[in-house]
Amino acid sequence: MNLKALLGDKFTEELSVEDLLKLANDIEYVDPTSVVAKDVYDRLKVANDKNSHDASEWKKKYNSTLTEQEQAKIASEQASAELQAKYDALLKETNVMKYTNQFLASGMDEKLAKSSAEALANGDMDTVFENQKKFASSVKKQVTDELLKDTPKPDGGNPDGDNTPKVTRKDISKMSLQEQLKFSKEHPEEYKQAYGNVGEN
Repeated sequence: MNLKALLGDKFTEELSVEDLLKLANDIEYVDPTSVVAKDVYDRLKVANDKNSHDASEWKKKYNSTLTEQEQAKIASEQASAELQAKYDALLKETNVMKYTNQFLASGMDEKLAKSSAEALANGDMDTVFENQKKFASSVKKQVTDELLKDTPKPDGGNPDGDNTPKVTRKDISKMSLQEQLKFSKEHPEEYKQAYGNVGEN
């Protein structure tokens, strides 16, 4: 069975290779696991293979009929498509590098900066915003740590040698909650004395 017999009335001499390929794809053969007998399936499969071969031959024949100018045009279009793909890939890579440097300049660590840059280049804004939240959280923690580090520690001793605490409840009330907690852990006696001295405001 040849291509002409398979296509029946659909086959004409004016059909292009593209038309033949499309018609060939529409031809169905039966799966051997179906209820159709295996010999029917085998015949249809052989016919389909022949059809694919004939379509390939038609394509070769069609290409051989092209003028040099037409062949050059097709080659140029293919080269142009490949060049565009390479350009797009290079542009994306350049953007990732540019975005990474911008995120690094804002203070992000390298891993988070690269992840954010790639997400931005891919249009994945959910990841960009998620990374921004992580960055904001880390900056807040860093600022808090720096403030606590720069806050002078209250002097726990009293040069006069009496039991009056050097740090008063008033001093402690001016501290942030984190500073109060830190002070109570580092100077438990002074903290107790300050709150035990009811006379202080």
